Amino acid sequence: MLLLVVISSIFLLGYILVKSSFNLQSFKILFPFAFMTLFYVVPLFKTKKMEVSFRNFPFVKIISIAISWAGITVLFPVYEIGIKFTSTVYIEFFQRFLFLVAILIPFDIRDVMIDPKSLKTLPQLLGVDKSKLVGYIMLVGLIFLEFFKTENSIYFTYILIVVSLITALFLMFSSTKRTRYYTSFWVEAIPIIWFGLIILFIKM
Repeated sequence: MLLLVVISSIFLLGYILVKSSFNLQSFKILFPFAFMTLFYVVPLFKTKKMEVSFRNFPFVKIISIAISWAGITVLFPVYEIGIKFTSTVYIEFFQRFLFLVAILIPFDIRDVMIDPKSLKTLPQLLGVDKSKLVGYIMLVGLIFLEFFKTENSIYFTYILIVVSLITALFLMFSSTKRTRYYTSFWVEAIPIIWFGLIILFIKM
């Protein structure tokens, strides 16, 4: 299955390069984050006892996912369309990182009983309640950083606050007893809700 995904991704990338006006220089931004995403799943190397990938190191699992997706969804698109990297762009990148860390914690809480202890996820090391507290701190930092942007709309700030509150509620009600639909559907729907609110504002 993984091989099929890799082959499909290669063909899709080839199609994009041939059929679109994709800026090849953008790979300078995309490559390190794509590398982190790939080696989150694919082992860097194997030993007799274990496969070594980013997900096998304490805290690296959640940090590698958050950094790679923040880079792919913020820095890469900005570079691709030729927008200058300003302080607002870097703040947006760090905000996205904080949001992703917060939104990933419910997944680690859900899997705390089945994840190998070697993963040393936040709930395994800190416990469920303290992990939630880390998530709340991430969300507070996310909102706090919004006020340091030099280029932004007050309406986008309101939307960010609403999304942060929604995320905090899902984080609050996360537990090891929740079904997979709680995280795999409802929690994963939060970015879609965020996008929907932005589209709704634009059309108003």
